[in-house]
Amino acid sequence: MYWYWVENNAQQGPVGDAELQAMIDSGRIGPDTLVWRDGFANWIPWREAAARPTPPPPAAPPPAAPLPADAETCTQCHRVFPKDDLMRFENERVCADCKPLYVQRLKEGVQPSTQLAYAGFWIRALASLIDFGINYLFGLGVTMLAGKAGVARASTFSAWNAATCGLQLFLALAGMAYDVLFVGALGATPGKLALKLRIVRPDGGRISYGRAFGRYFAKIVSYIILGIGFIMAAFDDEKRALHDRICDTRVIRA
Repeated sequence: MYWYWVENNAQQGPVGDAELQAMIDSGRIGPDTLVWRDGFANWIPWREAAARPTPPPPAAPPPAAPLPADAETCTQCHRVFPKDDLMRFENERVCADCKPLYVQRLKEGVQPSTQLAYAGFWIRALASLIDFGINYLFGLGVTMLAGKAGVARASTFSAWNAATCGLQLFLALAGMAYDVLFVGALGATPGKLALKLRIVRPDGGRISYGRAFGRYFAKIVSYIILGIGFIMAAFDDEKRALHDRICDTRVIRA
């Protein structure tokens, strides 16, 4: 037999007979506490429920718990509170427990609502194309400068090979710095910023430099499996690519 009860204007449970009796003995459930079990048409005080015969095993969930007329739901944690216990921020209703994190998100410019507008595959692909173009032009410029400096005209093969490897290493590190520094500082690369996209945590919060660094290398995994890691964003309900899943990030419309 499973029981449900109302506590702090919210439905609690289910618990078995033994657990219910323990809460009665401790005073957590009193004579006037509203309870429900299968076989009851509605919620009734415990003093009335205790006098009723034991029904067969439960076969249906309880009806919605009755709420006071002045109750409202916190838009962040979805718990129910009296209206006077909630703080109002425009269209949001926030309880005291959620207020510090909510205010912090407002200071960071993050939309506190749990409803995030996820960016789809094609707009993300376009943002990546913009970033590729920026990196390509940068690499082309550096290569031309290196050629004018005489790197490409090295006198021996070993010198030419060392200069070429050094140039490639520099470009690789520059590409990594481009991604990590922009994402860590602004939450997006220039390509994403141009299309008003941001990389965030599941709750809409900003990501750290460390997570941006890890996400850069996680993208390599998406590349080496023939780009399938990127294509996953087209089919995921939160538009997550493989590297988003690895690093627990989301790309949203700002």
